[in-house]
Amino acid sequence: DLQSLPWRLSYIVQLPASGEPFQIADGNQRGAIKRAVNKATSAGVTVRPADSISDLQRWYTLYCETMRRNLIPPRPLRFFLALWELFAGRKMMQLLVAEWYEGGQSRMLAGSLFLFQGTTVRYAFSASRQSHQHLRPNDLILWNAINDACRNGFAYFDLGEVPEGHTQLAQFKSKWGAGPVQLYRYY
Repeated sequence: DLQSLPWRLSYIVQLPASGEPFQIADGNQRGAIKRAVNKATSAGVTVRPADSISDLQRWYTLYCETMRRNLIPPRPLRFFLALWELFAGRKMMQLLVAEWYEGGQSRMLAGSLFLFQGTTVRYAFSASRQSHQHLRPNDLILWNAINDACRNGFAYFDLGEVPEGHTQLAQFKSKWGAGPVQLYRYY
């Protein structure tokens, strides 16, 4: 006997047809994101794909700090190394990092790991430096990731699940034009 029970909501953006630019329908949200992206870029924050295990290890340090701050046990480094080894070279995964140059040196402010499957990009893991949230690196990463997904012909951008009662997280995901989709657990 297989039984399904409602679990959490996942927030999914339906992307425009291939070649069309990404646009957020809600004018207020579009303005807020535009201001955040402009603030990040005018402050000198840049986004690039991670291109080495060293980048992944630097991001992992940020990831552990983020998980500690959110009181969530982090996944082990070997998990992310396995993802990198198995999926990065096959274009099934990408780690985007936001950097800021300070005193002539690059400082990683945030990073997000995305998984690619079929017509969907999944926002899987994210980390950021609390002290630099005012520079809006997470918004800049997502803006780049969603626009890259559009350019590469993906149909959906899954921003991930939201546990019940986490309204701020749901609002953050909704501002990108994502709608809630019910997830189920099967027993």
